[in-house]
Amino acid sequence: MPSTHGPWPILPRQFDRCPDLCLTPRPTSFVHYWHGDGNWSPCGPPNRTASGVPPPRLQTDIQAHITWLTTRLAALDDDLDTTLRTSPVWREREDLLRSVPGIGPVCTRTLLLDLPELGTLSRQRLAALVGVAPLNRDSGTLRGSRTIWGGRAPVRATLYMSTLVAVRYNPVLKAFYERLRAAGKVAKVALTACMRKLLTILNAMVNHHTPWHPEEVPSA
Repeated sequence: MPSTHGPWPILPRQFDRCPDLCLTPRPTSFVHYWHGDGNWSPCGPPNRTASGVPPPRLQTDIQAHITWLTTRLAALDDDLDTTLRTSPVWREREDLLRSVPGIGPVCTRTLLLDLPELGTLSRQRLAALVGVAPLNRDSGTLRGSRTIWGGRAPVRATLYMSTLVAVRYNPVLKAFYERLRAAGKVAKVALTACMRKLLTILNAMVNHHTPWHPEEVPSA
């Protein structure tokens, strides 16, 4: 349920108030179908030879399409940046998020547009919403292992990539990750815990309108 109070007058999927935000899913779709090696295929590699290379008669068309996709993706990124920067509310929240080491422009956009509840929920509810909360697999007397699932997969995937950077360059997350690893936690478990901690920090920062200060990280 979207919050009806709080300092951020933004509701989930609020395209009616800001129709330019309808552009948001498009870059994601382009990147999903257009791979970094220059191949574009919405449903696998069609019309390819046994060696995996398209026939010569198709290569020109494919390259022209890739060029068009690259141009459109750059234009959509510019439009999205302009939309965010021209809104005082969005710009203030973007500046807060970007102040955290490890949070880049892609993660910032994802959190702003796909997780508008940031700063309005408790850390437990927000972790469950994103899909980084440990959920049990218990049945009767059987106690299963705790795992994560569900939630908003695009937000979780972007948060994971930012956490990989944060555990190297963010002093708070780096110390936390190293402490978990020293305690015997496997890398993926430690990274998941860091994702949850990073999300908690971001949630508290937005809630308190406080930029990043490693010496005094607010609690949600």
